[in-house]
Amino acid sequence: MKIAKRLLLLLLTVWMWACNKSGQDPTPTDALYQRWQLIEEQTSKGQWEPVTNGEIVEFGTDGTVHYENRSPCCSPTKVDRQRDVLKVQAIYLGAGCETVSCAPTTKMKIVTLTDNELTLQLFFGSSTGRALKYKVIP
Repeated sequence: MKIAKRLLLLLLTVWMWACNKSGQDPTPTDALYQRWQLIEEQTSKGQWEPVTNGEIVEFGTDGTVHYENRSPCCSPTKVDRQRDVLKVQAIYLGAGCETVSCAPTTKMKIVTLTDNELTLQLFFGSSTGRALKYKVIP
């Protein structure tokens, strides 16, 4: 009887430990969750033009968005991913943005996502904006 109780207690402990682990952030195995550098942007005529010293963007598994080489004003800082759409939840309006008039991105559609390339189509409300192409960087 004591052995059965100990075995039951051990199984219960292992089960609770396993359940607790499932609530943690997932390992970023999805290609989106890495650092990307802007390399091209699509013109209004649909042609791709190269970008020099393009911004660097990093999407976190928790929905945060971090930038380098870009003005933070009006930039998405939090997104909610729903398959191939990133719905913007928050934008940066902090210090240095007091006089900036924003027409912020409301969502970004993932057009292409591979281990090495990301293409996003930006939307401003119901209007389609420019498309951006990124390459992965270490």
